[in-house]
Amino acid sequence: MKRMILLFSHRLTPKQIEDAKERFGIKTFVYLPKHLQEVWSGLDPKEASIKGQLKPILDYIRANTSEEDIFLVQGDFGAVFIAVSLIKSLGMKAYYSTTKRVYNTVHLDKGLLKNTHLFSHEIFREYEDL
Repeated sequence: MKRMILLFSHRLTPKQIEDAKERFGIKTFVYLPKHLQEVWSGLDPKEASIKGQLKPILDYIRANTSEEDIFLVQGDFGAVFIAVSLIKSLGMKAYYSTTKRVYNTVHLDKGLLKNTHLFSHEIFREYEDL
């Protein structure tokens, strides 16, 4: 059964789910267990190294995935680099979601600005080596 393992801080959108099923034949979407999701989504931005924080997630990847799985990896830049490096070293593929962004600014009273950002999934792009 083709699975997409999600190292991702949000829930997938319907458009992402549809794209993954059509493009990759994904049957199952696997979110991290709650305690690991809290680690992925809550890395301490003041820590000089995050390897220790990521160790349980990296152990989870090693113990609970196979070469048939693909990964959606987005988040803290350093965490993404470490996770994608591991995933690729294990012979698996990692992707990220590209988005179309629409930006709008509305000028309000008293010099206030209201900015709105709309994001729409476009494709999954594979993390590539040089």
